[in-house]
Amino acid sequence: MIARYKLVFNRKNQLNKNGEGLVQIEINKSGKRKYISSEVYLKPNEWNLKKLEVNINNTNCNQLNNYLRKCLIDLENNELKSLNSGKELQLEDITDFK
Repeated sequence: MIARYKLVFNRKNQLNKNGEGLVQIEINKSGKRKYISSEVYLKPNEWNLKKLEVNINNTNCNQLNNYLRKCLIDLENNELKSLNSGKELQLEDITDFK
């Protein structure tokens, strides 16, 4: 079974001292979930909840959206490489997108 990946903003509803929340990557596989940090912090008004992307309130929105999409693509590609080589990754094995 292939995992599903999506971006989640401020999952724990905790802002840092700068008033920013963390963007995480949620991985769903076989009914289990795991979260990986994207290391991107945003103010709540900089995140588009419907589109699951950085909105135009952030001056670096295009760069950040490209980076976050690349993270998702890298995770998916790593899993597909593993499947093509005959090994199915378990949720615990998916640890990084770099």
